[in-house]
Amino acid sequence: MRPRRLNLLQKFSLLSFVSVLIFCVALGFLTSHVLTRNMLESEWHGTAELVRYQVRAYALERLFTDLHLRAKPQQYAEALGSLLNLPEVVRVKVWDRDGTVIWATDARIIGKRFAGNAELQEALRGRVSAELKPLTKAEHLYERERLAKLAEVYVPIFSADRPDEAIGVLEIYKVPARLFAAIRRVNAAVWGASLGGAVLLYLSLFWIVRIAYRSQLGLERTLTERSEELKDRNATLEFFLQTISHDLRASAVAIHGLSGTVFETCAESLPAEARRLLRRVQENAEHQDQLLADLVTLSRIGTDPSVPQEVDVSVLVREVVGDTCEALGAGPVKATIDGSLPTLRCDRDELREVFRNLVSNAVKFTGDRDPEIRIAAQDRDQWVEFSVEDNGIGIDSAYHAKIFEAFERLNEIPAEGTGVGLTIGKKIVEGVGGRVCVESAKGHGATFRFTVPKVWPVKRGAKP
Repeated sequence: MRPRRLNLLQKFSLLSFVSVLIFCVALGFLTSHVLTRNMLESEWHGTAELVRYQVRAYALERLFTDLHLRAKPQQYAEALGSLLNLPEVVRVKVWDRDGTVIWATDARIIGKRFAGNAELQEALRGRVSAELKPLTKAEHLYERERLAKLAEVYVPIFSADRPDEAIGVLEIYKVPARLFAAIRRVNAAVWGASLGGAVLLYLSLFWIVRIAYRSQLGLERTLTERSEELKDRNATLEFFLQTISHDLRASAVAIHGLSGTVFETCAESLPAEARRLLRRVQENAEHQDQLLADLVTLSRIGTDPSVPQEVDVSVLVREVVGDTCEALGAGPVKATIDGSLPTLRCDRDELREVFRNLVSNAVKFTGDRDPEIRIAAQDRDQWVEFSVEDNGIGIDSAYHAKIFEAFERLNEIPAEGTGVGLTIGKKIVEGVGGRVCVESAKGHGATFRFTVPKVWPVKRGAKP
């Protein structure tokens, strides 16, 4: 069982849902990350300012510079007691500028040094640093059993006479429950707004596209109805054209036949002017008959069902050149047919019609020269470009587009024809997706090029 194909609205709904969800999740994550980082930095810097204020207020700089005090831990405990009374502070640790613990609420680590503490090194360079994660450093060996997770804020302390040089670091252990609660509230608000915005954006897009999709369906229905109506009208017009052309061609044949009979039976008794007029009548009747035949051919291009067949273009072209020269009563024609002409899977009659019109033009519009024609082809992947080159009178560039329109003819020299041949050829070529053009200059011959696929499509209604 073949899976059901999604319509345009369903495809857009799925794609827009995924796109909006990804966009809003990314936006929510980015916003939450930035706000959380800003809140944490604000908290750490606020803590650092408060610690520095306590140090200045109680003149605690001597704890870092007076070496004699290191033998009196009780004085450190008395001096730093005010820091332990700060909100959410649970531990205090004092480092000297060499990275040695001068004093700590846990006496077991006093006098020790611990390598690999990046936050401490950052603080000794004069910048506030912090770490918010489980206790994993070497100095936490004695604290892990009591404190699972907290914030370590490293505050550089400066002396009054050297404000740019840290004399030590005060490390504050905090359990910022209030900050964590605020971050959770902010994240909840951010994600709520992001998801709410995603739903609103998706519904808005869905509503807009749903209206557009319904409009498109209405236009498609209208287009289908008008196409069917146009097909009916075209069928009626084709029937009318065929009927009228049949009647008109019958009249033209009758006129031609009657005038010929009169000319044959009464030619000797008719004056010269009357015989000339009878010949004009015959010529006009023949022209009318050919014109009607060409119009019927033009109207039926692309409507008759046909299945492409293998056609050796070299053989076809030789037949066309021979038949055309014979039909036109042309003198010696030098025709060069390249051996590169391929074999196509196409409609033989239509391809023959294209070459017949191009070869006929090449023979008729040569002026006083002996006709010379060269027919070649070039491979273009899935296409073939044919060229029909002649040594005729040429075509001015102003008429390159006009000559493919019906009844447009060059009147520089008298030539038989209805002015529909190139129009028929162009319609056949474009009907299979190809294109046709001319390269010419007045007095320098012309080269007609047309491109067709190597495999022509099966026409609607044909049975392969």
